Amino acid sequence: DAGFEPDGDAGFSDMTLRELAYGGSLEKREVQRHLTAITRNGLSLSVRALDHFDFLAKRSTFFDYGCGRGDDVKALAAKGVKATGFDPHYAPDVAKTKADAVNLGYVLNVIENKAERAKALKDAWALASRVLAVAVRTGEDSPDGDPHGDGVVTSTGTFQKFYAPDELAKFVAKTLGVAATNVVQVAAGVVLVLRHDKDAEAVSKAQESSVFKAMQDEADCEVKS
Repeated sequence: DAGFEPDGDAGFSDMTLRELAYGGSLEKREVQRHLTAITRNGLSLSVRALDHFDFLAKRSTFFDYGCGRGDDVKALAAKGVKATGFDPHYAPDVAKTKADAVNLGYVLNVIENKAERAKALKDAWALASRVLAVAVRTGEDSPDGDPHGDGVVTSTGTFQKFYAPDELAKFVAKTLGVAATNVVQVAAGVVLVLRHDKDAEAVSKAQESSVFKAMQDEADCEVKS
């Protein structure tokens, strides 16, 4: 297929040309969410946060809601954690099961529908017996793209919403009806939602440690696509 090569003098607007290249209206075409999944050589930032705060002991259970290619699940299973994960594209047949720790890593930011985004958050929280880790991309990562809802559609046909510094914690607390003190931002674009007040207090106190601050610095090096 030679593709579509528009004539610069054809009189089309830039937006129309992009729609033709994508194969349809930017408002109506299907967003390719699965293309945002990447292969990781180490644990994702949100899962590292869970590990740092001792939510991933060997006898703990872990569920990755939107696991992508499953690298976090494989890495934790190799360390003795009972880990499973669901992904609508890569692991659609895996049952969504309750776990001590649940990860919703870089999922909300690729969902273009606000209602569906909120539902994904609520569904993931319902599975978390102790803690839910939520990670999103922040405004500092913003690439060029075509405006679409409250985000952009990128050149690869994926959707991305970029969160302001305090936006994620507020959205999570409001959507889940959880006290703000139980939604703790532990790194740029990463919050832990704690089921129990004692865990929330422990996480807040542990944020003062030098090891934790070093982990926060790693957020700037986290590569996401």
